[in-house]
Parts: sequence; C-alpha cells; structure tokens
Amino acid sequence: MQGTKDGRFQWPTRLALGAGGNLYVTDFLNFRVQEFDRNGQFIKTIGELGNWPGAMPRPKGIAVDRDGYLYVVDAAFELVQVFDTRTAEVLLGFGKNGPKPGGNWLPSGIDIDYDNLEYFAKYVDKNFSAKYLVYVVNQAGPRKLNVYAFGDWIGPPPKGATQPADATQPADAGS
Repeated sequence: MQGTKDGRFQWPTRLALGAGGNLYVTDFLNFRVQEFDRNGQFIKTIGELGNWPGAMPRPKGIAVDRDGYLYVVDAAFELVQVFDTRTAEVLLGFGKNGPKPGGNWLPSGIDIDYDNLEYFAKYVDKNFSAKYLVYVVNQAGPRKLNVYAFGDWIGPPPKGATQPADATQPADAGS
C-alpha cells in the first residue's frame, strides 16, 4: 500500500530475507528500510532522510549477512551502510565515490558471498584473512562491480589503514 506511515511504501525497490525469516524492503522515496515478520506484520523502520550516518537519501540494494547485519547501498552517499537489525543502529559505512578502487557511482545492488573467496584471494592483502565478500553493483562509472573482503587482520595492516573501523579491504579485480 502506498503512503508514508509504517508498513506503507513510496517506491519499494529491493527485498532481502534475514536468517530468522524476517523480510527487509527498501522504501526508496520514504528514505528507509522496513522490516516485516513472516506473517507480513510491520516490525520496525531502519534509516531516515538526512546526511548523517544512518540516514538514507537514496536507499537501493540491501542484503542481510549470516550474523543478521543489514547492508544498505545508498546511491546518494555512494556507499554501503551496515546496520544492526536488532537495534537499527548504523555500525559501519564503507565505500566512496569516484573512479579509484572501492569507488562507487550510483550503486544500486549488493550481494554477500561466503563461497567464492578463492577467486579473489590474490587481490587481498597477505595480512588480511577474508571471511566473506560483498559485491556492490554500480549503475555508472568505470567500475560496474566492486568487491569488498570482510574479515580480520592477521598481521600489520598497510600504512594508513586503521583498526577496527577499516575492517574491509577493496579486492580490486579490475572490474
């Protein structure tokens, strides 16, 4: 149903199913993601209009990882924000705009992959142990696909990296 109240939508664009069976829906023109239980009952809203962490001026793609964290691609910020689905708090933002590795141009899709780490291992720093990959699809720019590796530093991170906030490493496969 159309509208701005909880459980109503202004241009729903993507769906993601959480491990517990809850459904997450991007509500593009209401600047949020809405969560519903298995029976379609509204649970909560994640995000709002604004220009601060946790805000979503143009939410597009969404995914939920095995630990229940929600990943939201925002085309206005040109980055991904990670939310705790229990509290709706933003935990991490990653990506940037522009043509360099890790740069996004109108990102619109996202997927989480636990099964294909070996294909990207040669692009990951030797001191980083990748646990899973996050793919971000872009609508424009030179990189239509960005691949990010999530995991743990097992040795010293490269100069300029910080811990633990810099828990991702772009695995630039030349895409």
